[in-house]
Amino acid sequence: MATTFDVFPGISQPPTIQQVRRLGVGKLHSYLASLGLDSLPAVSVTFWNILTQEPTPVDPDAKFIWHDGYLWFTVDGVEGGTGVYCENWEPAELAENLEELGMKTRTRVLLPTITLGTHWYVRRSAGQPAVVVALYGFLGSALAELTRGVVVSTDGAWLMPQFHLDPADFDLEYLRPEKARSDEDRQWSERMQSALIEQFSC
Repeated sequence: MATTFDVFPGISQPPTIQQVRRLGVGKLHSYLASLGLDSLPAVSVTFWNILTQEPTPVDPDAKFIWHDGYLWFTVDGVEGGTGVYCENWEPAELAENLEELGMKTRTRVLLPTITLGTHWYVRRSAGQPAVVVALYGFLGSALAELTRGVVVSTDGAWLMPQFHLDPADFDLEYLRPEKARSDEDRQWSERMQSALIEQFSC
């Protein structure tokens, strides 16, 4: 089983790979610090081509848009990782898909997504280490912040009002048991925090 965070942009200019990586890692470090952890885990990124199934280095200054593959983010020294994918939409299909977000948010992100020609989703497969779980959420938040967009969850990745949050609100809630809107998210957050403290408190 896998869950995803979708990111719909509020502007039509994509950031660079380096900008997303740097901000996402910064958010991860800030979250760890809020748990009293001083660790600053490094994060690497490669591009995986879906045709060749081989990884290739990325240009950190390249725009955060690609085809025929996905970006694979890993925490150095930790197994697993999280992938970021581009997804293209037909305008009518996109408008229908965004209806559940509410009129105000839909209006804000519809035209930029159409103009850009894509939105993104960050995917986490089941069984990933806690630090990868944290990274995957904060990469989505970083991308939403850099594009003035929103983080969307419709598959249970994190329970949100009207299925979405602005990145600033996401950062205040994600993996924080006291902010969870369901018992499942609260218990999951507690497990992730315990695992992070066990891993990084040494």
